[in-house]
Amino acid sequence: MKSNIEGITEQSGIYAGQEEYDIQVKNNTRLKGAVIDSQAEKEKNRITTGTLTWENIDNKAEYKTSGKGISYTNGAGIPLNALGLLSNMGPTVKDKAGTTTTSAVSKGTITITDKENQKQDIEKLNRNTENSLNKLKEIFDKTKVEEKQELIHMMNIVGNQIIHEAADHYGWKEGSTEKLLLHGAIGALTGSMSGGNALSGAVSGSVNEFALAYMEKTKGRNWMDTHPDTVQAISTALGAVAGSLAGDRNTGAYTAQMGTRWKLQLIDFSNKEGGI
Repeated sequence: MKSNIEGITEQSGIYAGQEEYDIQVKNNTRLKGAVIDSQAEKEKNRITTGTLTWENIDNKAEYKTSGKGISYTNGAGIPLNALGLLSNMGPTVKDKAGTTTTSAVSKGTITITDKENQKQDIEKLNRNTENSLNKLKEIFDKTKVEEKQELIHMMNIVGNQIIHEAADHYGWKEGSTEKLLLHGAIGALTGSMSGGNALSGAVSGSVNEFALAYMEKTKGRNWMDTHPDTVQAISTALGAVAGSLAGDRNTGAYTAQMGTRWKLQLIDFSNKEGGI
């Protein structure tokens, strides 16, 4: 998990309280996300300076979490989708937020003595010191992020199961338009729920379904059943490429791998039920 926050929690500056301010500067007065504040009557507040410059500070927070690992399992009784050397991916969950801390000067008289070199328009200076901080709230919650990862994971499992059962019921073939669209929909939902790119998930889900149909046609079902780890590796790599082209590599790779992994398990289960 990676979480980063860069922001202002307390705004620096001059706080005169109930007293007025009378500031005199020969050259430039520069404010960077700072305030000059007074609660006195505006007629009593005065700034005399050569020039006045100000700029704001952008506050930002972001996090990104994903899981990656490798496993090797072999032997009798091992589910088809867990057999061999596998890359185990978890869904990526990410988010970001931002606010702006603005420089501000409470109402009063501002006199510029070097008008020739005054570049910024004083009329555009923020005079509201009460709402200038815009403190950024923490957006990362480890428990909520882990819960969202689990929700995305279960959605993929259940979604692929529903597609498989619907395909059996309606007689949809591998790579059919119906399956392409449904796998694309699961991918889009995965991307949207993770805070990533829905298009990447949609593209990779559909492309992977097409690739599996092509693989079955050219290599045969038996080859796919005896090389489940190779099939998953191909799907993951293909999903990563498709996802990258659409803007989100991780979502693409995860969506494709999940589509293949749970297809293999459901086929394995069907074979055992049928006594194959």
